[in-house]
Amino acid sequence: MFCCKQKRENLYFDMLIQTLQLLAASYVEQVQAFPTFVHIPDEVALVFSDTWLFSQKLIMDGFITHQQKVEIERLDNLLNEMSDNIQLWNLFSLETSDEWGKVRYLASNILTSLHKEKEQPNLFWLKYISQDNER
Repeated sequence: MFCCKQKRENLYFDMLIQTLQLLAASYVEQVQAFPTFVHIPDEVALVFSDTWLFSQKLIMDGFITHQQKVEIERLDNLLNEMSDNIQLWNLFSLETSDEWGKVRYLASNILTSLHKEKEQPNLFWLKYISQDNER
C-alpha cells in the first residue's frame, strides 16, 4: 500500500512541477503546450488550479515546505484576482500584460525554491479532444 500511495504522491508532485513550468514558460511555450482549439489563457490557469487542488496533500507528506506552500498560494491568489478582469484573458494579454509577467516571475521563483530548473512544460496527464474528432 505504501508503494502505491508514494507513486501517486510522486505523480502529483510531477504534475505540480510541470504546471509551474507552464506558468513560468514564455508566451510561445505556453501557446505550444496546447492544441489550437482551446482558450489558452483559461487553460493555463485552470490546469494550475486543478493540479494545485490535487497537490494539497504534498505538504503533509513533506514534498513541499510550508514556505513553498505560501508561495504557491500567493500565485493562486494572483490568478484568482486576475479572473475578475476579463481584459487579461486573451492571447495579447497573456503575452504582454504585467499581471501575466508577474505570474511567470512567481512560478519561476517557486521552481527555484523547489530546486527545479525552467524547462519546456510537459502536460503528460492531459488529453484534449476536438469536437471535430468526436464524430
